[in-house]
Amino acid sequence: MKRIWHHPEPLKTGRRYWRSIAEHENAPEFQESLGREFDSSLEGMTDGERENSRRDFIKIMGGAAALSGLSLVSCRRPLAKVVPFAKHVEWIIPGKPLLYTTIIPRAWGATPVVVTTHEGRPTHLQANSLHPLAGGLDIFAQASILDLYNPDRVKGVSYRKTTGESAVATDWTAFQSKLAEWSKAWATSGGAGLGLLFNESASPTQARLLSEIKKSLPKAKVYSYEPIRRSAPAAATKSIFGEGVKLLPQLGKANVVFSLDCDFLGLDPQSENAILDFMKNRAPGKASDKMNRLYVIENRYTLTGGVSDHRKPIAAALLPIAAAVLADEIGKLTGDSALAESSRNLSSVAGAAKLRPWLAIAAKDLVANKDKAIVLAGSTYGEEVHALVAGINNALSAFGS
Repeated sequence: MKRIWHHPEPLKTGRRYWRSIAEHENAPEFQESLGREFDSSLEGMTDGERENSRRDFIKIMGGAAALSGLSLVSCRRPLAKVVPFAKHVEWIIPGKPLLYTTIIPRAWGATPVVVTTHEGRPTHLQANSLHPLAGGLDIFAQASILDLYNPDRVKGVSYRKTTGESAVATDWTAFQSKLAEWSKAWATSGGAGLGLLFNESASPTQARLLSEIKKSLPKAKVYSYEPIRRSAPAAATKSIFGEGVKLLPQLGKANVVFSLDCDFLGLDPQSENAILDFMKNRAPGKASDKMNRLYVIENRYTLTGGVSDHRKPIAAALLPIAAAVLADEIGKLTGDSALAESSRNLSSVAGAAKLRPWLAIAAKDLVANKDKAIVLAGSTYGEEVHALVAGINNALSAFGS
């Protein structure tokens, strides 16, 4: 029997959208079709036609299932034996998250995070607001958890005897036996022929372990590599301030920030909380709060340039010249003759004249906000550029303030 549907009355207020012209005209065929479960064309089919239709449908679906079964024979889940814990992991309750505090080593330091885990598997990262270096997580820190589940992640060790040969995959048992043989030879030779390659890290634990290796194997060599190296800023800071000094900009105290191709909001962060401190002054809470200004001069479009108040795109070869012109202008305005003299040769070369009007306006704004202004240079530029920027920040009384 046909079920009678009692549709609610439409609301008298607001807009009403018609499903068809027939509904708008309240046609009889539309009213008759409401609540119909099957299409009216099926009523004219005989029992034989319905049976054939059902058989054809089952044939097609059966063939599709058979073909899919043939194609998925090689995609079965690998067999693995599940061994229960002899001694259960502390605090783990199936189905409930367990949180840990840790850090992610980065090229410029470390990122404090809180890791959410389920049955021992990390599933989410968030910033640790209780850490002294508390800041937001950038896109790379947020996406780093996906590296743990990357199918291309290295799952074993490989070995090759000579440089020309291709690496051969081996297991950990074979590697440990080889390592025992090599250790005997290194103990005799003091580590001659041993090279250790690491990424750059500020971890004190890694530094302590490497120092112990150097003591026991003095002839061993240790190398480090990073795609984006910060050797030039570190060398300039060491030559000016001495060993063991690192500059950390406090952008939350700056009214004016000038970026010389320094994407500190994107690929070239200067500290963990630099982004958070800078953004505090980009959205004032009340009318009396001041908003900072950001000048960016760069050779490509970056995230920092996208939020800047004043941006000037130039060729990469002109960035050192721009730094010299800015130093010359600030040296004249502040009376720092040494700064103006050190940049005079570069500030007079070809191309500097076109940059000077724009940089002169930025220099006046920086000097007008002395003690509240800072200049940042990108990590990809040489030691000379960073030394020049240090002289600019010194003239602006940025150090310590």
